[in-house]
Amino acid sequence: MQLPCDVETAEDFRRYYASAYVGLRLGTSHINPAKPTGGTDGKISFKVLEKSPTGGYIWTDKVLQWKDLIEVCSFGIPKLGMCQIGGELAYGSMRGERNSNRGFTTERVFFTEFAHWYLRHKYGAGLPVISFNQDIIWQAYNPRYESVAGAWGRLQSGESVGVPLHENFGLYTKPDYKYPFLAYKKWTIGFAPNAYALVVGRGYFDYMEYVDRTLHTNVTGQ
Repeated sequence: MQLPCDVETAEDFRRYYASAYVGLRLGTSHINPAKPTGGTDGKISFKVLEKSPTGGYIWTDKVLQWKDLIEVCSFGIPKLGMCQIGGELAYGSMRGERNSNRGFTTERVFFTEFAHWYLRHKYGAGLPVISFNQDIIWQAYNPRYESVAGAWGRLQSGESVGVPLHENFGLYTKPDYKYPFLAYKKWTIGFAPNAYALVVGRGYFDYMEYVDRTLHTNVTGQ
């Protein structure tokens, strides 16, 4: 989703979006996260995050006129919600403090991480700081969600230990537990006994209708 312009001039943009990301729709099927690096007069220069053909990400340079930037830029702060980082499920929400700057910065996001055991086992003491991961920046502008059946398949194959289903929902696994758990925002509210059903735990029955309506899967309570 491309958010509308919320500043009037290139000078205002450079002032309010310093050290923050915006999204640029550059004639592709996705939105490229981009960080302003300067500019003069009506021109603004960016470092643009691109997906590399060989895997991972690369940064490229881009200069846009202000009048062109207004047409292709997603201003403001995108919603983050559930995202997947290196096979792990995490829920990102914006911190509540007031800030005069605009745009997306990872420092203003609070993460609830599920299945963190996976990354601890993989990286040990060298565990990367999740808020600086380029996957987070990319997914803020290009969220990707699986169906319950699709997520179940990826979890059972061991490809991932956490998969987003929706902005507010995800499935994740834990060692020694038979079924994947159902996460809603920051909380675990149930589990998936198979690829086509979800079970919501006692205390969360009020969410059953919302889960059913959102994920289009058979939902029961237990």
